[in-house]
Amino acid sequence: MIKIAVPANMYKTVFEHLERGGWPVTEAYVAERGVYNVDGRDGIIATFRSQDIPLEVGQTSDVGIVGSDWVKERQLEFGRLDIRVLTQFDSYGREFGTKPKLQLITSESNPIKEPDQIPAGTIIRTEQPYLTREFLKNFGFEVEIMGESSRHFQNPQEFDFWCAEIGVIGLRRIAGQPESFAILLAETGFATVVNETGRSLSRNELKEIGTIEEIKVNLITTNETWANLTKRGQIERLREG
Repeated sequence: MIKIAVPANMYKTVFEHLERGGWPVTEAYVAERGVYNVDGRDGIIATFRSQDIPLEVGQTSDVGIVGSDWVKERQLEFGRLDIRVLTQFDSYGREFGTKPKLQLITSESNPIKEPDQIPAGTIIRTEQPYLTREFLKNFGFEVEIMGESSRHFQNPQEFDFWCAEIGVIGLRRIAGQPESFAILLAETGFATVVNETGRSLSRNELKEIGTIEEIKVNLITTNETWANLTKRGQIERLREG
């Protein structure tokens, strides 16, 4: 039996994807905890937060289906994380036909149009600080992640002040949707979000000023799991689907 980890926030499209490939999914007796069976196949599916899947593969799961943004984020964060990307499927998000992107956003009223125009000392709110840092470094910025600096800060405001004082971009880890960022960003703030259709940005008077990652759907495992010939055969059937 193989255990498959899938994102809880897009399980409907993932399940449809699996069913199209001959892996029909039905609820098991533990479905209320996010666990499902695969009809006619030796497999079980569990739902996780997307950010946790690269960490759960090799621990509680044999394979995972997750966006490339979170695979790269965790690899940058942990360095030697054992993740093997087996396949990149056609892009989709909570709906088929969308092409999700991790984007840097700000208010429509902000005159800044490009990432290289961001003032030194700016604070950016992001759920994926390591991926965002790599993106900003391409524009020559010095970047600090709150909690990763060698300095100890008593509170977020102290971190913000320090970034402004020495002229570095500060990244604060926060998860949010366009609706919440519309309030937080006011006229000059910045954040990152996964943008699938652009409708939420437009509705909340936000705009994108840079694409950090064009997200692909990755099928991942670990080298240890891949070396298990029995599981490899099952994974191969999943990959072919």
